[in-house]
Amino acid sequence: MRKMLLLTLGGAVGFVLGARAGRPTYDRLVQRWSDMAGSLGLTELASTVKEAGVDVRDTAVSRASAAVSTSADEVTDRIDRTTMSSLDDDDSVVTSVGPESGGY
Repeated sequence: MRKMLLLTLGGAVGFVLGARAGRPTYDRLVQRWSDMAGSLGLTELASTVKEAGVDVRDTAVSRASAAVSTSADEVTDRIDRTTMSSLDDDDSVVTSVGPESGGY
């Protein structure tokens, strides 16, 4: 409870001080942050990380797609083999029905 009270009090003090400082102070703070981030190379680092993330995503998608395709092909082959073997094992399968086969 005490931590929540301190957090709320800190937020209120920050809000009041920020409101009194005004927009010019905020703009200077943002400009300083931008200058510092640029001088440290953070923007280039962020860009590099973003590009690497896109590459990782693309690789993961292609590998997952290939795995799903391979699995689907294997399942289809198994179903085909099972169906064909059950037809070969069952001699009572009627292959044709009609007057020529004597079925009527």
